[in-house]
Amino acid sequence: MKARRTWQALLGLKIPRFAFTRLTSSIQQRVVSMVDGARRAAFWLVIGTFISTIGLLAYTATHLTLDTNPLNLLDPKIPFRQLDEEFGKGFPQLEDLLVGVIEAKHPTEAEKAADTLAWQLRQHTDLFSSIYQPGNDAFFDRTGLLYLDIPELWLLEERLAQWEPFLGTLTHDPSLRGLFSVLGSALDHGTSGPDQKPLRRIIDSISDTMEAQFANRPSREFWREAMLENLVPQRNAYRQFVLVKPRLDFSRLQAAESPIQALRLLVKELEARYDVRIRLTGSPAIQEEERRTLAKGAGIAALLSFILVCAILLAGLRSIRLVGAILVTLLMGLIWTGAFATFLIGSLNLISATVPVLLIGLGVDFGIQFGMRYREDRNEGILHTQALRRTASSVGVAMILSALTAALIFFSFLPTSYRGLAELGLIAGMGMFLTLLANLTVLPALLTLWPVRVSPQSPQHTSLGHPSQGFLNHRRTILGIGISITAAAAIFLPDARFDFNPLNLKDPNTEAVATFEELLRDPKTTPYTIQILTKNLAAAQELGTRLNELTTVENTVTLANFVPHDQEEKLAVINDMALMLQPIMMPMTPMKAPSVKETILALDDFQTLLDEKTVNAPDDAFRASLIRVNGLFTRLRQETEWPHRPLQELHTRLLGNLPENFERLQRLLSAQPVTLQDLPPDLTSRYMTADGRTRLEVFPSQDLRNNQALRRFVQAVQAIAPNAIGTPVVLIGAGDAVVQACLQAMGLAFITATVLLFILLRNLREIILVFFPLLLTLILTIAATVVLQVPFNLANVIALPLVLGLSMAFGIYLVLRTREGISIDRLMQSSTAHAVLYSALTTMASFGTLGFSSHRGMSGVGILLSLALAIALLCSLVMLPAVLAEMESRKSP
Repeated sequence: MKARRTWQALLGLKIPRFAFTRLTSSIQQRVVSMVDGARRAAFWLVIGTFISTIGLLAYTATHLTLDTNPLNLLDPKIPFRQLDEEFGKGFPQLEDLLVGVIEAKHPTEAEKAADTLAWQLRQHTDLFSSIYQPGNDAFFDRTGLLYLDIPELWLLEERLAQWEPFLGTLTHDPSLRGLFSVLGSALDHGTSGPDQKPLRRIIDSISDTMEAQFANRPSREFWREAMLENLVPQRNAYRQFVLVKPRLDFSRLQAAESPIQALRLLVKELEARYDVRIRLTGSPAIQEEERRTLAKGAGIAALLSFILVCAILLAGLRSIRLVGAILVTLLMGLIWTGAFATFLIGSLNLISATVPVLLIGLGVDFGIQFGMRYREDRNEGILHTQALRRTASSVGVAMILSALTAALIFFSFLPTSYRGLAELGLIAGMGMFLTLLANLTVLPALLTLWPVRVSPQSPQHTSLGHPSQGFLNHRRTILGIGISITAAAAIFLPDARFDFNPLNLKDPNTEAVATFEELLRDPKTTPYTIQILTKNLAAAQELGTRLNELTTVENTVTLANFVPHDQEEKLAVINDMALMLQPIMMPMTPMKAPSVKETILALDDFQTLLDEKTVNAPDDAFRASLIRVNGLFTRLRQETEWPHRPLQELHTRLLGNLPENFERLQRLLSAQPVTLQDLPPDLTSRYMTADGRTRLEVFPSQDLRNNQALRRFVQAVQAIAPNAIGTPVVLIGAGDAVVQACLQAMGLAFITATVLLFILLRNLREIILVFFPLLLTLILTIAATVVLQVPFNLANVIALPLVLGLSMAFGIYLVLRTREGISIDRLMQSSTAHAVLYSALTTMASFGTLGFSSHRGMSGVGILLSLALAIALLCSLVMLPAVLAEMESRKSP
């Protein structure tokens, strides 16, 4: 019993009075005077604030800029940002790249479209600073064979020897007539022995090509597949890449808007000219599509949420005039905050641009509290002047205390290294005071000029939840269940995680994101590589050798990797092939292209020969190949628009770029020794700076779409090379900075809020009661993210300050209302409890509609915010009243 009395004494402890003992009453008197002054000067106050607000709006619209550079969200003094800046200065052409992915059914179309696109982009130097085609230049056309291994070169020489007769005929007659002719000769002389295998290979390849034509899908060129078997390092026949560095304007919301628009116009022209599909990806394209998706989703959500908010406010306030006055006051507070941000900072970043979202949720709470208490007094028959004074006296201190605690939560982000949240904290913190000022001046003035109709006979609000007797009778059951659930939820807290990968926030159905994820799946094209800047090439090679031993590393690349090995032996084999093919590679005048009739006659003769050879085939496998190709030729004759379209498409698929590839083979057979000095400047500049510093590129061995694999890859490389940078390092570093900033701000916010409550409330029990719903909300929300697998991320983390601010505000309103000595029954029927309910509902309606967005980031914000507010509402209107009911019962005799 003694311990119990000691604990009760501690809870009821009054903080000793110092110089601030009369601070609360002084604030109360000043609030009443402010509201009363606004009432007396209502007309001139409204006129003056409207005029000044219009001026501030014009100032904001003409002076406020946007900084959309994602890296500027973080303190430039963070180590990884300094490394990234240093790397960017050395290789600026690798930063913020647009990637054009060109795909076609035919190799010629893809190559021509890529070459044309690159050439056209080079004409727009005002929009693009660099254009690069990986591996697509004259250098690799000459030296490609040197990048094969010795055994591969010997095998290539053997294949070319087998195909020498075919090449001779096709060089002279590069048409279907020539193809059928040379195949007919081969069937007459090569259906047995060592000549059978290459002949069967080409027949099967032709069959594959025709089946692809019937299915309207891309096909491989038969001579590449059958003769070379992909030994020659060709350009990717069906997918080409063009890497473009746009000139970005970070003062605009869409920094790459002009370059991307110009690029899309060129893409549209090329897709009409060539039979290709061109997709854009890369960070500028992803961000441009994301903002477009966000704008579309936000527009629909804004309209729906506005309708829901108005409906909820009308249901709660039951007065169009009161709702209109609250919304006008809120709008003024937002404009004042925008002008403050413009004057003090001058720009908004991608995070601080969400300030209106936060202020709508918190600002409308002030209006609801003031408006519902005012309407309650008016419905009780109290005159307008006295109702305003009583409202100011009753909820004014609570509103100020709520604004102060919310502002402290926002200001707690100022010392962190996450500049995005720091600027948001500064703007939103000041916005709280400006919104509060509007609700204590403009709102009373509007209510004076536009009086609310009194409804003294209207039915009273029914109590929320259980009536008071229910709370008194079931308070311990409610507390037992609530505390048990909270204790169970606390078990999940260590499993809470933060998804630092911004790609997981974006709409996967957009072109840029879908293409980016497709590239991520291929280890050869993954954009998630680590870059290391070394002092010279020798240091890069030595470091690359060490990194190649890591299980998380697939391989490393330096400029030295582009200098072929064993060149002397390889050049000897290449020279032998050139001598062997010299007679057929000499320039000659090709035969006149056959007519359609001549092509059909050649096909007739070839099919007749196929019928004969099928009967006498040396084995079942060869017979099956002959039957298959013959049947496909018969089917070809049954195609619509026969013979013109089917024969023309077959010619394009089989022989479309044969002359160009003959020319390329000639260039490949004229290879010369390669040294570092012979490498093309575009390639050299991407791996070595002018002062000799060298880039080492590290490729992962695992799929880095998995965040754990991404972290393992970064940690393993950084253990050997602490100066590693690149997208994976930036993602990990930015994510860690955000988590650290949030934890630091949360701790600081709790400390400062506690000190503030001690100063103003001077009662430990009331302070604990204020924090009670906040702590429950925090624990249950974090546990819910674990159970529902909705992790915190770069988007929904902005919901935390709003939820914390509202949770603390709800506690303050309810606890301070009990100071008036009302019972739990009256508290739950009062305007204060109803205001808490409608404040939460309006905020949930305002942001909950975002949960239906196709954009994963926007949807995540809506889901988490709605979930957290629902929890906060239960904790404030169920758990807190249950505690108050328990305390009330203990006071009863």
